[in-house]
Amino acid sequence: MTTVTDRNDDSQWVNRETASAAEAIYEILSLHKLVTEMLHRSSNAGSFADNLEGLLWLMWDGKTPSGEDMKPIDWTQIAESIIDDNEMKDLIENLDK
Repeated sequence: MTTVTDRNDDSQWVNRETASAAEAIYEILSLHKLVTEMLHRSSNAGSFADNLEGLLWLMWDGKTPSGEDMKPIDWTQIAESIIDDNEMKDLIENLDK
């Protein structure tokens, strides 16, 4: 498995279920690419969070890859983190030009 970025600081997440889902999104390269593409096609942060939740409920069938229940996951917090990371990546890429 290819790691996209180091996300070992669980203290940034509202609960362990959210941390577990975020960790899987960031660590599974193919999932991270899919989620990033979803972000670029979303009209706003709310729709991105809703689409992310829907996709991962279908993929994971109610449990994160590490076995956590998905009901308490804060999808908005995960969506905002992904948005912030992508904005930072875009900023860095523009500085290199």
